[in-house]
Amino acid sequence: MFIQILSIDYQIVSTESCKVKGMNRTNTVLKSEYDEIKYENGDNFDSFENLSQEIGVSFLFLFIKRVIDLILSAIFLVPSLLIVLLTGLAVKLDSKGPILFKQERFGKDGESFTIFKIRTMSHAPLDKSRDMVWTTKNDCRITKVGKIIRKIRFDELPQVINVIKGEMSFVGPRPETIALTNKFNQTIPGFYKRLAVKPGITGLAQVNGGYDLNPKEKLAYDLKYINDASLWLDLKILFMTFKVIFFKEGAR
Repeated sequence: MFIQILSIDYQIVSTESCKVKGMNRTNTVLKSEYDEIKYENGDNFDSFENLSQEIGVSFLFLFIKRVIDLILSAIFLVPSLLIVLLTGLAVKLDSKGPILFKQERFGKDGESFTIFKIRTMSHAPLDKSRDMVWTTKNDCRITKVGKIIRKIRFDELPQVINVIKGEMSFVGPRPETIALTNKFNQTIPGFYKRLAVKPGITGLAQVNGGYDLNPKEKLAYDLKYINDASLWLDLKILFMTFKVIFFKEGAR
């Protein structure tokens, strides 16, 4: 049940150290009761072609979802641009580097695309090793302004452009880097299944832990979303997202 998913209890099970530019910080790794979701072992796909059909996602649902995405984009485009400009000024004053961060991510059916975000981390040259780093809640690369932006999710607003281009949706699994997706699918059978739908600006995992979740926990929520895909579930997730942003409820 959806309500059961939103009332998960978390417990600290391990910690890991983060050292960047001489700074030490402990990142907490959390485990959820929902981590016990069952996967079918060996679900590794050699080809992403028609993955959504293989998983069984309704074409009608995807079509209506696209129409709604375009309507929401028309409503939020101008306000989002204004917020991005103001937030970008704060980012520029806080740390050196560009305002926007872009990176190649996996989209629906394994199609790669360039995602846009407001930069929330210390600027560093992009290389393959950076794509292999899993971002956590208390990642010591995050800037002072970046912490605030991430809490209210403003760093995701430039992705309205990705939605308009048809690369993303407002609701769906968060897109991962190509390197991390391939890596996780080797250790977490079925990780590619999350590519059956378009990635989203927000999602079931984001309103139930976000950066506190490990890859397997995020996959559990993503598969739950895909299996129960409906417009009603999308509306619930959007409602929960607004609660997270304005009332700090539902996610850490």
